[in-house]
This record gives sequence, C-alpha cells and structure tokens, in this order.
Amino acid sequence: MIFGAIFLASIPLFLGVIHLLKVARGVQKIYELAPAQHQGKSGTVSMGGIGIVLGILGASVGLHLLSRPVGFCLAVLVGFAGIGLLDDILSIKRSKNLGLKARHKFLIQMGLGLVAVAGFHFGIHSLKAWEFAVYWVLLIGVSNATNLTDGLDGLLGGLSVASLTGFAVLFHAMGMGSMTQLMLSCVAILGGFLVFNLHPARVFMGDTGSLALGAFFVSASMVLGNPWILAGLGGVYLIETLSVILQVGSFKMTGKRLFKMAPLHHHFELSGMNERQVVGMFWAVGLVLMGVTVWIFYWIG
Repeated sequence: MIFGAIFLASIPLFLGVIHLLKVARGVQKIYELAPAQHQGKSGTVSMGGIGIVLGILGASVGLHLLSRPVGFCLAVLVGFAGIGLLDDILSIKRSKNLGLKARHKFLIQMGLGLVAVAGFHFGIHSLKAWEFAVYWVLLIGVSNATNLTDGLDGLLGGLSVASLTGFAVLFHAMGMGSMTQLMLSCVAILGGFLVFNLHPARVFMGDTGSLALGAFFVSASMVLGNPWILAGLGGVYLIETLSVILQVGSFKMTGKRLFKMAPLHHHFELSGMNERQVVGMFWAVGLVLMGVTVWIFYWIG
C-alpha cells in the first residue's frame, strides 16, 4: 500500500522536474552517430535522474529508513549522481553529446569509488583485500555499464525495476527490512519515472540517473555481501558492455565490426526491430535473469 502511495506521489514530482528542466533548457543533444531514427529525439528533456534521486531520498526519509546500510547506499547514489549531473550540464552547455572527457570522468569515478569502498570497510563491515578491490572495480564498471545501457526509451528504467525487485526479494529473505523497503521504494519511484520515459519519452534520466543507478546496485550488493549477484541481477548491463568491448576489439584487430552498431540494443534496431520491440526483448531477458538469480540464491541458501 505504502509503495503504491510512493508511486503516485512520484508522478507530480516528475511533472515538476520536467517543467523546471524545460525552463532551464536542460534538453538532450543526440549523439551524431546514433541510428537515424534517434535524431528526432533531440530536444527531449534530460537529467530526469534528478527526480529519481530526489524521490528515493524523499521516500527514505518518509519511511524513516535510518540504518547505516541504507545511509551508505544513498550516499553512493548521490555521489555518482553528482558525477552524472556534472557530465550532463557540461554536455548541455556545449550543445553536443560530450560532457566530461572520458579520462576525467574515469578518474573522478575511481576517486569516489575508493572513498565509497573505504567508507563501507571502516563504517559498516570490514572487507578482505580482494573484496575491496572487486567492489572498487564494480563501482566504476557497473556505473558505466548502466550508462551504456541507457540508450532507448524505457530500457534502463525497466531493467532497473527488475534488478531492484531481485534485490528486494534477497534482502527480504535475509530479514533486512530497511533495505527491502529501500529497494521497493526505488521500484515505486522508477515506476513513476517510466510513466514519462516510455516511448515516446518525455524525459531522459541522463548520466545523472544512469551512473547513479549502476553504483547504487553495487552498493546494494556490498550490503548483501555478494558481488557475484550482479552477474545475474545486472546481466543485461554486462552483455551491453561486452558488446562494446568486442566491437572495439574486433575493429582494431581485424578492421571488421561484429555488430551493426554497439551497444547491442542499437544492433537490433538496425536489424529491423523497432524501439518498443528491442526494449521489450531486453526487459524479458532482464526478468528471466532476475528470476534465475533469485532461484539460485534460494537453492544455494
């Protein structure tokens, strides 16, 4: 019941954010090499991730989710949202799909990721050396993976709902009530976002949202104490990232491309599928991976 109320409350929140972004001319510039059908999206309001972050923070305060693990996850969410916001603002100011330089963004992510893992290690639960290193790499890698995945209307939003639902089930199984409520609150907020982000989108989450969500998933896996859970709950993000790595590697080594375009969702678009079909297919894969991951967790447990 309460999460339905959070969903309903998120609708006016996103309406307000969209209005303010329009006034501030926070509009998206489409990447020049994106499929031709995407060029018509130029001018769509971006930085909708601001509403996602504000909604999650508001729901957490309203539900009195004050545990250290919740505070840690929220801090990671806000920190990486800050990186994305800076990237989005620079992109808009330059009137092109180019914000922070890749090396600058990577260095900032490395620094913030190190602070986050150290904070978890000293403030919540001590980590072994290998765990410290794995989570540090994951914070950088998964936040970039979700950023790559955010390329079609509703794609990352819907996949994130699947990931968060999986986390909610796992936290519930472990008796971690505050974390379960946090995950379900996020599902409700993203449900409200999807009302305006499904094709044809009225708002994009931008790097503000995509970087924040990826890092947030990693923070949840840290609290869960299982980095490998992301292979299932974030399987589609991994596939999307691998498609880019394979595409670049193949072209540099052989001069040939494996896909018509990377990330993989663009390959299916250029193969004749429309945007809704691609998003639906990827959502289905995400849901299956989530279901299998939760089943394996219970089976092993």
